[in-house]
Amino acid sequence: MPHAIRRVVVARTARVAAGLALALGGAALVAVTLSPRLVHALDGMLPGVQPAGAATVLSAAWLLALASYAMSRARSEHRFAVAMSKFVLPGGDLDHDLQRLDHEHPDEMARGMAHHREIGSAAWPVLGVALALPPLGLYVAHAIAQRGWPVMAGFEESLAAHRHAFAWFGVAGVIGALAMTRQATRAPKAAAALLGLAFAIGLVATLQHSPAVGAVAIVPLTMALIVRRLRAERAAIAAIDPAAGSEILSLRDVLRATWTSLRALGRFAGRPATLRAVVGLVVIGVGWAYAHRVKHAPAAAPATQVATVAPAVPHVYPMQMPPSSLAIQQTMNGNGVIKIDADLDGKPLEVGHLAGLYNIPPSWRASIVIKLVGEPVLVTPFLGSAPETLENTQSFTSNGCGNVQPLGLRLEPTLSRPYHVTLYVTPTIAPVDCNHVE
Repeated sequence: MPHAIRRVVVARTARVAAGLALALGGAALVAVTLSPRLVHALDGMLPGVQPAGAATVLSAAWLLALASYAMSRARSEHRFAVAMSKFVLPGGDLDHDLQRLDHEHPDEMARGMAHHREIGSAAWPVLGVALALPPLGLYVAHAIAQRGWPVMAGFEESLAAHRHAFAWFGVAGVIGALAMTRQATRAPKAAAALLGLAFAIGLVATLQHSPAVGAVAIVPLTMALIVRRLRAERAAIAAIDPAAGSEILSLRDVLRATWTSLRALGRFAGRPATLRAVVGLVVIGVGWAYAHRVKHAPAAAPATQVATVAPAVPHVYPMQMPPSSLAIQQTMNGNGVIKIDADLDGKPLEVGHLAGLYNIPPSWRASIVIKLVGEPVLVTPFLGSAPETLENTQSFTSNGCGNVQPLGLRLEPTLSRPYHVTLYVTPTIAPVDCNHVE
């Protein structure tokens, strides 16, 4: 029996396990981001001053998928060996064994095991990737934007802001997984159509400047990759040579395959049509960048005036912690996060400072991220503006240009009964050049 059949059985079983783990973890992430009650319950079970429930679920989903893939491969190797042993081990009746082995061949039994796992190994990864890969991409985008590890408060806010998009990604994943159960979708000819669909989705997303729409292309791309993988696995299952699949990967093989790919890429890049396409894209990109720069260029100052920017000198405010209302208690931790516990009894509550800072100086901008643990409330950190409904995590940003803006916290209940809420406030204050603000 070719060794390639065993490799296909093991690989397909591992894909089923990893895809199922990603699908369950992604569904749990969508449920947590959509339900404030689940967020509150999960944050109550996690340690720390500012628990990141949604980010923890995302990390657990990917770790569980990797562990399931590795453990499933090891277990499938053992189960395959046991199943093959049962087919060839002799029984108590020699005549029955001869008749059984004359009609049942171990290699055909192994091929049947591989074919039986084809649908699950194609459907579950599509659903798992659709649910778990977009949140991971959002984390990578935060890491690139911040040039390091993302701030969990900002990442939690982004997860909450994109919760409806994640739910629609799950719907697209369900549709893709159901489509992969059809034999026509798993046929080799379907790969080109799936790649065309992904390209069309990416083009629409580019025209609409919508990354969320472009992320839907993950589903047809994953389906196309799986179709290509299934084509290679079918060829391995149909192999007759007993040595097929027993090759050992070596450094020489890797270098030879890399050199072959580079030569093919060089031949493709040297075609006249490829060169014309690249030159056209470069010209279009340079023209778009130049037009965008001209459109958003700041207006030049008149020749008779000298444009000077006076440095903003903030007022030194006292940083001691004066006692606030008995219904609102502020607690500082070591990483700049303010924990606020409030008991609401149907009346608005207001505290006139945040950690001793009473105002935002002129020419300074404040960005304050507030995460809620508990029932929804109306909240604003700027006492001169109207409160907004807070259900999970939200960011409040001041203009930064104008008069001194009072800073504090105003809470208004959304329920008639008394209830307790906990807020985690992450303030960030930085100077801003008001002469160049659009």
